[in-house]
This record gives sequence, C-alpha cells and structure tokens, in this order.
Amino acid sequence: MANGAILIAGEDGSGKSVLAIAVVEKLQADGFTVAFIEPATPKQMLLEIAHQFDIPTEDLEGKSLTADKLKRAIATYCESNTAFLILDDAHACDTKFRMWLKQLRRSDAPMLLLATDPP
Repeated sequence: MANGAILIAGEDGSGKSVLAIAVVEKLQADGFTVAFIEPATPKQMLLEIAHQFDIPTEDLEGKSLTADKLKRAIATYCESNTAFLILDDAHACDTKFRMWLKQLRRSDAPMLLLATDPP
C-alpha cells in the first residue's frame, strides 16, 4: 500500500466517491493517517491536508504559512510518515496543484486520486 499511487477514473455517479470513503475508513481503521480532500482553492486544499495530518499551519509568530511553506511542510511530513492522500474529483484541481501532487508522488507519498475526466 505504501509508496504507490492509483488513479481511478469513471463517469459521474459510478461510485468513485463511495469507494474513496470506504478506502479512507479502512485505512483509518488499520491505524494509518489519511487526508481526504475535495477540490477547493489550492491554499484551502493545502490547509485541509495540513489539518488532517496535524501539521501546524502557522509559524512561531502566529502568522499563517504561505502555500509554498505548507507544501514543504506536507512533503516533509510525508517523507517521514506513512500518510495517505486521497483526492476526490482530482480533475477539478488547477494545473499548479496537480504539478505539486506529481512532485509529491516522486517522493513516494502514497495517494489515491479519483477523477471523472483525468487531464
């Protein structure tokens, strides 16, 4: 399961989201850390991942981390923890976010992406 990536593509209503929820529940029941997110703005998705991985989103001075700092914090966390990233409706994410996911994948972060029309 670790260090792998899966893309599941299917038509609207084919059960991708139901499958994603079942996978999240199974991984969590097995004791794994999981971030399950849906498309939003890139910053909102990064904040949601950080929140679900219990990664601080503020610096020592109480200032919110920038998107770049959040990306680095998440990547660092994934390098030292087996944490799964599950993204529903991945086709709706902007190009820069998808490129970041690709970089994260290169560092062996396990992920499950679900999409209607994968780019």
